[in-house]
Amino acid sequence: MSAPTRELALAERAMNHLTHVVDSLVATDLDRPTPCPDWTVRELLAHVAGTAAALADFARTGRRQLPDKLVPLADPTREAVASIAGTRAALLDDSGDPDVVRGAAGDVAIEFTTHAWDLVPGQAIPEDLATDVLALVSPLMNDELRQEFFAAQADVGPGATASDKLVAFLGRDPAQPTNWK
Repeated sequence: MSAPTRELALAERAMNHLTHVVDSLVATDLDRPTPCPDWTVRELLAHVAGTAAALADFARTGRRQLPDKLVPLADPTREAVASIAGTRAALLDDSGDPDVVRGAAGDVAIEFTTHAWDLVPGQAIPEDLATDVLALVSPLMNDELRQEFFAAQADVGPGATASDKLVAFLGRDPAQPTNWK
């Protein structure tokens, strides 16, 4: 892509944030529960790696096929970071259809920002990233999508941060980060 789109720039910020979060994890974190029901950090990293590979394939081929099961990872943090790097390469490959790449980049921004929070619940998402991802996802959300992937929007007070607003919009309770769909 010769000129970065809003979605590509946002995806790059989300990939950087998620990579930073994954790099901050230590071995004792891997078996800790996450807000994702029945998923430990280790399993969520497997989901991230599988989703990253699927979104890279989507950017290259236009086929959106998310993995239907988790594939265990021998080295979860290293493999998740490698998958994120593969997604970055796919998004930056000039041979892809620009509209497909833009769609994949939007998916990357939403998915990666969300799961960065899920890996370390309660740790705020950078405010500018949260604001921009919320602006991207808000017009895309409908009842069908919410029922398939998210819980009902949580309530936050009027003084909520952008991070808390995004987390709440995506069905997570920023005050109780382990209580969501």
